[in-house]
Amino acid sequence: MTNSNITCEEFDAALPDYLEGTLDEPLRAAVQKHLSECVRCASLVRDLETIRKNAGALPDLIPSRDLWQGIEARIAAPVIPLAMRPEGQRRFVPAWMGVAAAALIVSTAGITYMLTARSLLGGKEQVATLATQGSPIPSKSGSDTGAPQISTEPAPAPADGGGAGSRRPPTGSRMAASDAAAGQNRAGARLAVQQEQSDAVYGREIDMLQKIVTQRKTQLDSSTVAIIERNLQIIDAAIEQSKAALAKDPRSRLLSDQLTHALDKKVELLRTAAFLPAST
Repeated sequence: MTNSNITCEEFDAALPDYLEGTLDEPLRAAVQKHLSECVRCASLVRDLETIRKNAGALPDLIPSRDLWQGIEARIAAPVIPLAMRPEGQRRFVPAWMGVAAAALIVSTAGITYMLTARSLLGGKEQVATLATQGSPIPSKSGSDTGAPQISTEPAPAPADGGGAGSRRPPTGSRMAASDAAAGQNRAGARLAVQQEQSDAVYGREIDMLQKIVTQRKTQLDSSTVAIIERNLQIIDAAIEQSKAALAKDPRSRLLSDQLTHALDKKVELLRTAAFLPAST
């Protein structure tokens, strides 16, 4: 578009820059030449110049009053003060929370102590059983000198009848079998005592937590209370089944652990219910 002869379409494209005074000199000269030759484009430029002069002559518009206060009131976010809680409610919430927290601490300490004691006693029983079933202890003379020991005891005499099937077992075998049976009896007795102690500890903690949950039932939603009671019924049924099976086989470690697991589930559910927020 550097040619001195331009069309009206080319003039329309260059008109905004011409009015702003930003055209380069060759193109500006071509536009001015076209204006001197084209009536239509010259009339358009005169109209635009007239509008610009008239707009510049208009006075400044000043509002009759300050409009900013009304605008600010519409766009500003309202400040809503927080409602103060009643004094009685502020005192009540820490009260039951403190009782529940104290019960939780006591429950956790008691159950942790019981489980730790059971694990330590279980390890001692295992060591005692292995020691009973192990190899015979060497005599003092063999351990001091390091020489192999040769038994000088005579071989046991065959029983009456002379048959191989009628021979009596050696005295050492009978003693080992007797010791193993005695060890099993002692382990079973210890397991029964431990289970009784565990039931007592869990019973105290469950009673304490159940009292808290009973006091808080009026603060909880009815559907939440129904779910808690239904889950407690399921856990109680599992506890009764475990106790019945353990009564038939009191030496079973598996049944004892199963009962402990069910009691743990009940304590966990009661703890959760004790710390549920009150319904609004």
